[in-house]
Amino acid sequence: MRTRTVVALGDSIVYGWGVPHEQGFPAILERLLNQGASQEGRWRVINAGIPGDTVLMGCARYARDVTPFAPHVVIFCFGLNDAALRRTRFDAQRERLWQAQRCPWMRLRVIGECLLSRALREKGGAFGEHDDALRRESRPRVRPKLFVAAFRELVRRARREGAKAYLLPMRPAPDQRL
Repeated sequence: MRTRTVVALGDSIVYGWGVPHEQGFPAILERLLNQGASQEGRWRVINAGIPGDTVLMGCARYARDVTPFAPHVVIFCFGLNDAALRRTRFDAQRERLWQAQRCPWMRLRVIGECLLSRALREKGGAFGEHDDALRRESRPRVRPKLFVAAFRELVRRARREGAKAYLLPMRPAPDQRL
């Protein structure tokens, strides 16, 4: 029996936040793919959705949540959290870490910032216990250019590993009303 694998990597939309597992996108997709399929051609859909994740977080967990399954298809679903106007210091830090993995001079900058932050925290300085790390800015959690670059990286990685890559767009259905 040959089973083909799909991994759906994304945020709460993939995860199925607020609905039973069998009503989530991956479970529905698996049922649809297997309708009328013979035992020779079954599909297995892996739910790799984590609520609140951004595309940068998806890049960080790709090796753990996608690669081990050697999928034939990878579906990426990010965007709502990335565009949310509630950026925190942690989002900025994730951007710097993502860039540092791709650029040696940026890696040195991030290491320096981490060391400075640790030293100030130990002294009770600006990044100490009074720092409002969860303060939200009215800016997207992931800057648009980095969003595009990270998505491209995910698609290239899936293709390099032999999978077809599909992007699941995030927009409301035309007949939905708020």
